[in-house]
Amino acid sequence: MSLEEALAGLEIPENIKSKLTIIDVKYIGYDSLRHRGQLVCDRTVAGDLALVFERLLRDSFPIEKMIPVVEYNWSDSLSMHDNNTSCFNYRRVVGGHSYSQHSYGRAVDINPRNNPYCLRGDTLCQPVNAVYDTLQRGTIAPQSNVVRYFRELGWHWGGAWRGQRDYQHFSRYGG
Repeated sequence: MSLEEALAGLEIPENIKSKLTIIDVKYIGYDSLRHRGQLVCDRTVAGDLALVFERLLRDSFPIEKMIPVVEYNWSDSLSMHDNNTSCFNYRRVVGGHSYSQHSYGRAVDINPRNNPYCLRGDTLCQPVNAVYDTLQRGTIAPQSNVVRYFRELGWHWGGAWRGQRDYQHFSRYGG
């Protein structure tokens, strides 16, 4: 889809919208076949994301799907429940008033059903019924190449946060 289509149906401040781009990403699916997905992101991180996902393709790290969140009517919950890897979604942080780094296209969530957001240890996780099991394909563990690839580029992993853990989340600019 085009960038215009990927941003449809949501009021996005022009100062954010003008910095967004859409990138095509090849990846290995859970079916072990090559697929093509798209990420909407800030232009300043597009090169980093392209590089990391090229490396993950080479490693055959599986991604279930990669569809702009517009296809889920901008519902983060529906996107996560569908195990969709995504970047841009203009929304507030969970349980907060400030805007998420996803609102600027500077954070990516990978396989959220395998890599949930957990409030207390591994309980109270989102999406509902998600289980963090590092033995499952597509799950990100501290020693995973995906963590190393993002760290080499200066990104932060939500799975290393104190307190809550956001195993799916990588951000170039902190939380």
